[in-house]
Amino acid sequence: MPYRIKRGETVRQGVERIAMEQIRRARRELRGDAPDAAEAVHQARKRFKKLRALLRLVRPVMSQQVFKAENRFFRDKARALASARDDQVMLDTLETLGAGGSEESVPEELAGLRDRLAARRDAHLQSGGEDLGDRMSEVAEALERYPDRIADWRIWAKGFEALAPGLERSYRDGRKALKAVCKKPDQVRFHEWRKRVKDHWYHNRLLTGLWPEVMEARGVELSRLADLLGDEHDLAVFGQTLDTAAKESLTPEAEKRLLRQVSRRQKRLRREALVLGRRVYAEKPKRLRQRWTAYWEAWHQG
Repeated sequence: MPYRIKRGETVRQGVERIAMEQIRRARRELRGDAPDAAEAVHQARKRFKKLRALLRLVRPVMSQQVFKAENRFFRDKARALASARDDQVMLDTLETLGAGGSEESVPEELAGLRDRLAARRDAHLQSGGEDLGDRMSEVAEALERYPDRIADWRIWAKGFEALAPGLERSYRDGRKALKAVCKKPDQVRFHEWRKRVKDHWYHNRLLTGLWPEVMEARGVELSRLADLLGDEHDLAVFGQTLDTAAKESLTPEAEKRLLRQVSRRQKRLRREALVLGRRVYAEKPKRLRQRWTAYWEAWHQG
């Protein structure tokens, strides 16, 4: 089933169904349904992000103790799988900078760096595969035991009143993060804004049924904004992580050229993200809540 609340089910029913679906899918992926370990890790980590966004949507109308425990559970499971994904991101980022996807297309001055990054990735996935496999199995086993905990996700409100406070809070946090970036555009603030954009994007997806044509169009822009900020973040991590790997893989001149390329691309992505972000977050939080409440009411009267 899609990652969205359906008309005809209560909010609690929808939340429980969606949570169970994401948990089952993550468990299957970590048990071997994905074509390879790196892809399995990538997909499972996306499931955990969706689950945390779902929790944030109903956070104001549930026990804060439960919210914190469950949010921490999914955060920690994602972190347990992070290193395998981080290695692939480094390689992917190098390719976006013009290194290409094959040995023949890699510029000679970057070939050594690409080989070093690939070797590190393969070490985690192959020679270190048992460790990764163990971690994947441990996370899958924890998910096997998880469903009973969903009974503790008690939601106090009904209808859109169960969703509106979390929606408004998430959107407001995104606007605040955007303002912080505009005031001081550093990496920490861009990364924080990215997380809030992802939350609002997931909330938009959960509520697509309110008015599919409108919500899907907004979802396209939110997805694009999240991608811009995600690429910007990957470049920042690449630049920060490059020093150690580059010392043995690049000449000083080649390293400087590569870092200049990273900086130029980061600046372009930031400019594009800010232009789009100001449009996405142009509406005031209370107004957005009122508008989506009206959509909900019309949806349930139809």
